Amino acid sequence: MAAGLLVSALTLVFNEGVVPPAEDRYRIAFAGLLEQPTPVEQQQILFREQQEEVESVYYIRRFRTEAGRMEGVVVNQFEGGRLQRIIEAPEASYLDGAWIFRNGKMYLFTGSTTVTTTFERLRVGLRRTPKEIGIPQREPSEMTIRELRTYVAVLRRSGENVARYSVELQSKIAFPLSAMLFSLLAVPLGLRPHRSGTSIGFGLTIVVLLVYYLMISVTLTLGQGGRLHPIAAAWLPNLVLATGGILLLRRADR
Repeated sequence: MAAGLLVSALTLVFNEGVVPPAEDRYRIAFAGLLEQPTPVEQQQILFREQQEEVESVYYIRRFRTEAGRMEGVVVNQFEGGRLQRIIEAPEASYLDGAWIFRNGKMYLFTGSTTVTTTFERLRVGLRRTPKEIGIPQREPSEMTIRELRTYVAVLRRSGENVARYSVELQSKIAFPLSAMLFSLLAVPLGLRPHRSGTSIGFGLTIVVLLVYYLMISVTLTLGQGGRLHPIAAAWLPNLVLATGGILLLRRADR
């Protein structure tokens, strides 16, 4: 059980601290190596940018690379982990090396009050060029838990469907914990005497693995399609695994 818990913890740390930055560097290097042309138009782009103490999360409903034009832009800006302001604009253009937002609103959160202002023209300190924004974005599976939580909040405020991101967020936690649950299941299977020795145990292990991955594939697909709640989609296979392990453990104890 201790070994299973250790594997779960190491998997979680690896997925959060190593995989996302490695994927980012790979994507940038690969795009530069092949000199891939950026798509003319993209939809539902999410990315974040850190500038000193301000972390900005950008959501763009539609982006036209060649024209340097954003449509349906929502910017959430955080300071010290707290949401400080939201900028909404129907359109933004890249002019003279800067992004100009037009005819939008800004919400400033100061304690218990919210200050709302409108603007016709606002220069935003976004350092990415249209070509850099046009680089294919990361999939939810390549994001960290913190990024997924932020993106889910942004999408909900924008009125978008968050099922895909919510399911991935839950699975980021549920999947590493399966290692500990597999060890819980392995204890009664290992203690159970078999005439054929280790071959039966090995065969049962393969069956359990196949059943688990079949279940998680089905539930995640249903969750991403909105037919199953994200928590149930990610945690139901683990619940079945834990229930089976506890029942077999109690039976072996008798």
